[in-house]
Amino acid sequence: MQPIETPEELPDWVGARDDAWSFLAIEPGRAVIDEALRQQAVLASLGAECIPRSFLHLTLDDLGEVPPESLEAVGLACDRVLDRCPPFTVRVAGICAFPSPTAPRIVGLNVLDHRDRLASLRAELHTALQGYGFALDTRRFWPHIALARLPVGAPPLDGNRFVVNEVSLKVREVMVIGRRQPGELGSAWQVRRTSPLRIEPVRPESRIDPEVERAAIAAELAARLAEAELPEPAAEGPGRRRRGRR
Repeated sequence: MQPIETPEELPDWVGARDDAWSFLAIEPGRAVIDEALRQQAVLASLGAECIPRSFLHLTLDDLGEVPPESLEAVGLACDRVLDRCPPFTVRVAGICAFPSPTAPRIVGLNVLDHRDRLASLRAELHTALQGYGFALDTRRFWPHIALARLPVGAPPLDGNRFVVNEVSLKVREVMVIGRRQPGELGSAWQVRRTSPLRIEPVRPESRIDPEVERAAIAAELAARLAEAELPEPAAEGPGRRRRGRR
């Protein structure tokens, strides 16, 4: 029987939300995508609404409503953090269900990270983004790849229906994904920017200082906005959060 994991509380989750504006995500890679499609076939037979293949990803953080001109600040913050972080590998194994396996609404692939590197990376990104005024969610982070939604009142998930192959997920870069703007062609969601993790090991003394980040990111962004002749973000900060669970 395949055990079905569940968090103690509903985690941050953005997968296919209709009201999300932008978020940070990690590309799963071909092996993980193939496994996700296998599990989606099972979920589809249970009446689930599966997330499109092009939108399968591991969400690091929901940024809330972010004006398009402020995504440059997000990219700069990511660059500064990821330049200190070498690539690493986590494992995808098992199924998780939210809010619980007995009353499932969201089903996903569980991501195992015994060294908490994803949580540490997310915390570093939080520090950098908060330094520029983004209001971020501080609820518990449960790394997973959302696969499907089940209708209200769906029966409990039967672990015997799922046989998940354990596969590796190599974390090499972080994507900034935003909703398509009026007049833009293509998917409703678009990758606005990618920031690669560095190759060299991180130095212990290169930890992020929030005050230094605030000044450095603001100065660099102001210079770029001046070059592009774009309006600067509002003083109170560009990130506005929506209330409610996902």
